[in-house]
Amino acid sequence: MRFTADNFIKNMTSRLGWSGQHVWNYYGLRSGTAWCAGEISYTFAKIGHKGMWYGGKPVFYVPYAQEWMAKKYKTVYDYRGKGSLSNARKGDIVIFMWSRGSRDHIGAVRKTTGSSSTLLTIEGNTNGGVVANRTRAKANIYAVYRPPYKPDLTKRDMIAKTARQCSWPMGTPMSKRGYPNGDPKKEYKHDLKEAYPNRSAWSTQPSKGASCDVFVGVVIRASGADKKWPRGLDEIVPYCRTIIARSEERRVGKECR
Repeated sequence: MRFTADNFIKNMTSRLGWSGQHVWNYYGLRSGTAWCAGEISYTFAKIGHKGMWYGGKPVFYVPYAQEWMAKKYKTVYDYRGKGSLSNARKGDIVIFMWSRGSRDHIGAVRKTTGSSSTLLTIEGNTNGGVVANRTRAKANIYAVYRPPYKPDLTKRDMIAKTARQCSWPMGTPMSKRGYPNGDPKKEYKHDLKEAYPNRSAWSTQPSKGASCDVFVGVVIRASGADKKWPRGLDEIVPYCRTIIARSEERRVGKECR
C-alpha cells in the first residue's frame, strides 16, 4: 500500500468505534493501557510503513512521539508561535494539550478545512475509549506534524498501474503469458470474463487477438478510475463527449458565480 495520507486515514477510519483491544493484542499490552499513541503506531504498521514512524518501533507515551516528530517531520503548527493551524492537511499527526504546554493525547487530521481555529480529527482512546472522529479547538492543540507522505495516485496513475499489472512484454508467446506483477485485480478478471464469456482458459488477449477497446475498458474499470466506462467501441466516443460537455458546464458555472 502506498504511503499516502489518504491510505493512512482510510485505514484508521476502518476502525471507527473500536476499543483498544486490537492495539493491546497486537503489541502484547495489558488491557486498559493508554493506547492513543498505540493507535497511530498500529496504523503505520497496518498500511505497511511502520518504518516511517518512530524509527520502526511502536510508541505509547505521547511526549516521546512529539519529540521524535519535532526532529523528523515537518512542523506545520506549534502553539509556541510556529506555522499556522490553517495549513493543516489530511493525514497530519496532531498532539493535543489539555492544559497549556502539556502533551496529553495524539490523533490525526481526517479532513482538510483551512480553518485557523479548529481541526477535524480522528483519534484512538477518545469519546469513551474508542476510535472516533472529533472536532478540536485551537486551544487544545499543542502541535501538528506532517509525515513525508507520497502524493495520492491520480486517475491517470491508477490506470497506468493497472495496465502494467494486467499486461506483459510485447512478443511474449501466448503459451507463456501471465501476470509478472501478480494476479490482476478481481474487477479486471470479472470484466474480462464478461467480455469473453466463452473462454475457459483466458488471458488478456484471446488466441486470435483482443480488441483494443476491450483491454482499455477493463483496465479503466478495474483501476477504479471510472467504473462506468463503456464496454463497446461504438459507445466510447459519445461517452467521452458527454464527460467533456459536463466538465465544460461546471467550468462555465464556476466562472458565472
